[in-house]
Amino acid sequence: MSEKIGKFNLKELAMVTIAKPVLEKVLAGVIGNGTLQSGIIKLVGAYFVGNSIDGSFGRAIATALAIDGGEDIAINLLSGGLGVNPAGTIEDTI
Repeated sequence: MSEKIGKFNLKELAMVTIAKPVLEKVLAGVIGNGTLQSGIIKLVGAYFVGNSIDGSFGRAIATALAIDGGEDIAINLLSGGLGVNPAGTIEDTI
């Protein structure tokens, strides 16, 4: 698979596509999902994974964490900071 999109080959993109929802589901019960805090933790994790695991696997995991962390921060900011519970669903504020 020598075809590339940006700096990623198709195999790496497939790994990111699989890793992102899996990591999101696993981490939701531990650090939450959709909160500013969970986003920052995932971005820090992406930095450390990217600098400590070489090769396609490390790049895929780091990218998946970075995408999910950015998504969490965006969701939090765009929702007006309503908050999300650790199970990953928007809390009932009524």
